[in-house]
Amino acid sequence: MVTPGVFAGGIVLLAVALGCAAYAGWVAWQRVVPGATGLDGFVAWAVLATAALIAEHLVPLALGLLSRPAVVAASLAVAALARWQRPRTPRPAPLPPATDEPGSRAVRVVAAIAVALAGGAALAYLRQQAGQPIVSSDALNFQLPQVARWIDSGSMWQLDQFFPDYSNATYPQHGNVLLLAVVLPFHSAFLARLVPAAYGVAACLAVAAGARELGTPRAWAALAAALFAAIPVLAKVAIDGANTDTPMTFAFMAGALFLLRHRRTHARGDLVLAGVALGIALGTKWYALTTLPPLVAVWALARLAARTPWRRVAAETAAVTAVAVLVGGIWLVRNTVEASNPLFPQPLGPFPAPPDPIRAAAGWNLAHYLFDGEVWRRYLLPQFDAFFAAPGYVLFAGGLAAIAAAAWRRALVPAAAGLAALALVAGYGVVTYGAFGPEGAPVLAFASTRYALPALAVGACGLAWAASRLPSPAQVVIASALGVAVLQGLRAEYRPGLPLWQIAAAASIVAAAVAVSRRVPPRVLAGAALVLAVAGAGITANRLDGRSYAAADPVLGWIDARAPSGHRVGLAGIWGVSGVSPVLPAFGPRLGNRVEYAGPFVAHMLRRYDDPARFTARLRARRYDLLVVGRGHGVAPEEAWARAAGYAPVVSSPGLALLRRRAPG
Repeated sequence: MVTPGVFAGGIVLLAVALGCAAYAGWVAWQRVVPGATGLDGFVAWAVLATAALIAEHLVPLALGLLSRPAVVAASLAVAALARWQRPRTPRPAPLPPATDEPGSRAVRVVAAIAVALAGGAALAYLRQQAGQPIVSSDALNFQLPQVARWIDSGSMWQLDQFFPDYSNATYPQHGNVLLLAVVLPFHSAFLARLVPAAYGVAACLAVAAGARELGTPRAWAALAAALFAAIPVLAKVAIDGANTDTPMTFAFMAGALFLLRHRRTHARGDLVLAGVALGIALGTKWYALTTLPPLVAVWALARLAARTPWRRVAAETAAVTAVAVLVGGIWLVRNTVEASNPLFPQPLGPFPAPPDPIRAAAGWNLAHYLFDGEVWRRYLLPQFDAFFAAPGYVLFAGGLAAIAAAAWRRALVPAAAGLAALALVAGYGVVTYGAFGPEGAPVLAFASTRYALPALAVGACGLAWAASRLPSPAQVVIASALGVAVLQGLRAEYRPGLPLWQIAAAASIVAAAVAVSRRVPPRVLAGAALVLAVAGAGITANRLDGRSYAAADPVLGWIDARAPSGHRVGLAGIWGVSGVSPVLPAFGPRLGNRVEYAGPFVAHMLRRYDDPARFTARLRARRYDLLVVGRGHGVAPEEAWARAAGYAPVVSSPGLALLRRRAPG
C-alpha cells in the first residue's frame, strides 16, 4: 500500500530526478545537435535525458552508495554540470525533399486514422492494465527483483540471481536502472509498467523520424509508425509488464536515425549522439550484440560506397563504437569483475564459462529450423501469427521493398536502409533462443519475437520510403492495404479484451492531443505532460491500492498479508514460466523483505542443491524466516529436506509451498 504521504514524498523525489535529467538532456541537445528540430529534436532530447537519468542512478550504484538522498545529490550534480554548458545557437538543416504528390490526401487520411486507432488502443489497454499487478515472468523473476536488491544493498557489485541455471544476473541492465528510477522513490513497483510504455511511444516516434530522414512524406512516416505500433509483440513488451525491450528498441532506432542524419549534416554531434544511443542499447539487452554490428557495418559500407575516404570512415566508425562502449560497457566490466567473463555465460576467448544446460537443451535459433517445414507449421507460424500478425509480416518485407525501390530510383541511402533491415532480420534468425524450446519443439519462440523489433523498425522506414515513391493511385491502394494491416494487428492484440467503444474513445483523445500539440509551444506541452503524469501516477497508485498477488496463489497472498516487510525469505525448487513467479512478491508490497535463492553459485552460475545435507546447512546458516519452494512438476525434494530441517508447512498450492522456520524449543 502506498499511503498519501509516501506518494507525495515519492513524487517529489521522482520529479527531482526526472526534472534534472530532462534539463540536462535539453542543454546537451542544444550543444551536441543544435540543428535537430521537430522529431529529430525530440529523439535527441529523449536520448540525452535518458543517458542523464541512467547516470543519476548508476553513479551512486557503482559507488555502492545508492539511496534516495544519493540520487537527489547526483541529480542536482547532473543539472549543475549542464548549467555550466552554454547552449549553441541552433542552426537547423533542412530535411531532404519530401513532396506531397497527387493523391497524398488520401494517404494522410489513412495515416491519421491508423495513428489514432493504434494510439487509442494502446492508451485504452494501458488504462486497463495499469491497475493490475505485473505478472510478466521476466519482470517478476529478475528485472524488478534486481531493482529491489539494489535498493537493499546499495551496490551493483554482486550477482543477484533468483532462479537456478540461468544467468539473468549478468544481463546488461541499463533498462533495470530506468525501472529503478520509478521504484526507488516509493519503494514500490506500481509505476514500473509506465517505463516501457513511455519508451514504446518514443520508439514509434523514432521510426517516424527515421522515415522522414530518408525523405518520406509526413503521412507515410506517420503510417510507418502506426504500423510498427500495431505489431502485437510491441504492445506486449510495452504494456503487459516491466520489460526493457522498448528502451532498447528506442535507443537502437535513435542511433540509426543519427547515423543516417550524419550522412547529410557531416556533423560530429550526430556521431556522438548516435554513439550515446547505441551505447544505451548495448547496456540494455544482449541482443544488441546481433543488431548493432550489422547496423554500423552497413552504415560504414554506405559511406564507402558514397566515396568517402576510407580513413575517415574508419575513424568515424571507431568513434561511434568507442562512445557506445563507454556508455553501455559498465555491465561488461561488472561481469568481468564478478563472473570473470564480460559476456558470461557465453565463452569468449580466454574467458571461461560453465556448462549451460538450458542453452544446450533449448537455446536454438530460427536458422536451425530454416528448412524444417513441420516445425514451422506446427510451432513457429502459429506463434508468429499471434505476436507479429499482419503488421509484422509486412515490415519483415520492408527491407526488400526499399532495396527494390532504391534500385529503380538509383538511391543509395534508402538501399542501405533496406540492406540494414535485411541484415537485422538475419541477425534475428541466428540469435540464441530465437527458437526457444526443446529441439524439434520451439514452444517458447513467442518469447523471443521481441528480438525482431529493431529489424521491424528499420523495415518500417524502408517500406514507407518505397511506398511513397510509387505513382499516386498505387500509393492510395498500398496505404489502404497497410491501414487494414494496422486494424488486423490491433484486433489480434487488443480484441476481445477491449470493447470497441473504449478504443474509439481513446482514439478520439489521441487525435485531439495530436491536433493540439501542433499548435501549442513545447514548454506548455511539457507542463501539461508533467501534470498528466502526476495525475496518472496517483490514479495508478489508487487503483492498485489493496490489490496483491493473492488471487494468483495463496502462498503469495499469505506473504503479502502476514509477512510484508522485515523478513528473510528463501527461495528453492523451480517454478513454471506460465504462472506468477514468486520472486518479486516474496519481497513484499514495499520491497521490505530480504530475498535470496537457497542454492550454491558454481563457477558463477546459480544451481540447485542435490545434497540434503548441504541444503540443510544453508538453511541453518541463513536462518530464513520463510521458505518458498517451487514445486515444478511435483513436490520438490527441497520441500521434504526443509521439513526435516525443522521448517513447518504454512500454506501450499499446486505450484508453490510456503514453510516457516520453527522457533527454538
